[in-house]
Amino acid sequence: MATTTTAVTPGKYLDLDQTPIQGQTGWALLDLNGNVLVLSGSLPEANLTVLYQMLLETTSLVNDKDFRKLTVSFQSQQYLVSRDENHIYVVETTSIAT
Repeated sequence: MATTTTAVTPGKYLDLDQTPIQGQTGWALLDLNGNVLVLSGSLPEANLTVLYQMLLETTSLVNDKDFRKLTVSFQSQQYLVSRDENHIYVVETTSIAT
């Protein structure tokens, strides 16, 4: 998988290229403002923009430290979204990986 990384401190986030989820085709690391810090695999950046807007409009994910996971499913893929204290993780899969 090709990985694009901006200024982010190594070791301060979960590298999903090293520990992939079953069926993973791509993943991204965003800051809490929706800026893409790491983009890997076939996950289009345009999809991240749409998913982040969905999160802002439908959940308190960005401000809720108790949030664990959100799954958005479509016919051919699904997106698993979670967060840590400073980041939002988005994983694109082609199979059910909940």
